[in-house]
Amino acid sequence: MKLLENKRKLRSLREFLYILPFLALVAIFSYYPLYGWFYAFFDYKPPFPLTWDRFVGLKWFQTMVSNKVRVQQLLSVLRNTFAVSGLSLAFSWFPMMFAVFLNEIKSTGFKKFVQTVTTLPNFISWVLVYSIAFAIFSSTGAVNTVAMSLGLYDEPKIFLASSDHIWFKMWLWLTWKNAGWAAIMYIAAIAGIDEELITAAKVDGASRMKIIWHITIPSLLPTYFVIVMLNLANFLSNGFEQFYVFQNAFNKEYIQVLDLYVYNLAMGSGRVFGIGSGVDDEKFLRIMEFLDWYASPDGLEYQHIGIEGFNYTRGADGKLTIKNENALMDNLPVPEEWGGGGFNDGNNAINQWIVDAISTNPKTGEPYSRTYWSTYKAATQTEMKRQWAEKFGANEPAEWMKKNGKLIVSPNVSVTLPTDPNDIAIIRNSCEEILEEYSWKMIFCGSEEKFDQLWDEMVAKMDGNDFDLVVEFDMQKWQIELDAKKQAMENQ
Repeated sequence: MKLLENKRKLRSLREFLYILPFLALVAIFSYYPLYGWFYAFFDYKPPFPLTWDRFVGLKWFQTMVSNKVRVQQLLSVLRNTFAVSGLSLAFSWFPMMFAVFLNEIKSTGFKKFVQTVTTLPNFISWVLVYSIAFAIFSSTGAVNTVAMSLGLYDEPKIFLASSDHIWFKMWLWLTWKNAGWAAIMYIAAIAGIDEELITAAKVDGASRMKIIWHITIPSLLPTYFVIVMLNLANFLSNGFEQFYVFQNAFNKEYIQVLDLYVYNLAMGSGRVFGIGSGVDDEKFLRIMEFLDWYASPDGLEYQHIGIEGFNYTRGADGKLTIKNENALMDNLPVPEEWGGGGFNDGNNAINQWIVDAISTNPKTGEPYSRTYWSTYKAATQTEMKRQWAEKFGANEPAEWMKKNGKLIVSPNVSVTLPTDPNDIAIIRNSCEEILEEYSWKMIFCGSEEKFDQLWDEMVAKMDGNDFDLVVEFDMQKWQIELDAKKQAMENQ
């Protein structure tokens, strides 16, 4: 008896060891990352360590429901999440029925072809899916091109920028991408159905539809309910990539699900600069020599204009004329005397200017930026620009403001301005999204009445998102620079 118990223990231990690697994977990838929840209760700023003096408790959770507008936004997001998840659950039978009817195809070659074609989309990213959608449904896509050539309508339809039936559209794209892959489990389950049941049903005179209804589908229901339960566990997680690539200002109100809302709330804006140095004297001198040249008129012409003879020509009067204006975008081939290859290969990778493009080039007496060259202005002169110049007595707005005392010259000062604290950053990001969304809507609204309505809605949402706190913070921040400028002027 004791020997039997020892064998049972050994067997239990051996079976536990079988699943131990999987338990370890679950612990590492599912439970260990939960440590990151700590950051939700701190005013954390990377890369500094997490300290208790930055603890803010439930501040960030309270921010999400701090006023009526934010509550409405959250409810709208939950509505979209429940609608998309509910639609997916309501049509969760589709892959099963697809597998059933696919199994009824008698031609083996055609069956494999259909299965392959419907499974392949699962292996492409949502970025490529959107590229396909754009090629087909954009204003210059296949659908609009064919329809307009046939005279079905005169102006292109903006399918992708419409919020009409957006939940159903997202389900259709998801189904196109995943239906073939989701059907694989059901195809495997169909292969496990006892052939004797089907043979007996045929002997009894059952038609193909009756066999499907009374044998195939009941045999698949256990698999179906297991998959439904797994999907139900992810009801609040619709995924992120699909909605991120399809979102725009016109459909954002209905396409922003919970995952996308969290991303937009946390990652909407901000830039991080990282600088490191540690060089010997020889390299330091070489760097300084390079920077001296980089800040010289010759270096600045390379930075802002390009190569003389390739990007521009110099006239007898010293004025420059643009040439190969789209060299960067078109990656035009560069002659061998300048290194060969495409223009992008040797393009300046330093994205910071020591001297701004608007500064005057001492070699020409005009700014480095080509848009201010006299030759460029003459080449791009339009009737509208000519009429504007006649009406205002100036060639451009800056010249008019200078003539009419609307510009002041202030000293350039170097000050360190405070960065947005987390609460201001969240409010600013939310207001930027509202501004972007309603700006596009107002551009295409079509009437003054609709414009005024959208404007009032935008103002109400901005005010409801505590935009006044952002204004107050910015006023205080920029006052630091204004005070520094005043101090510099007093010291002159």
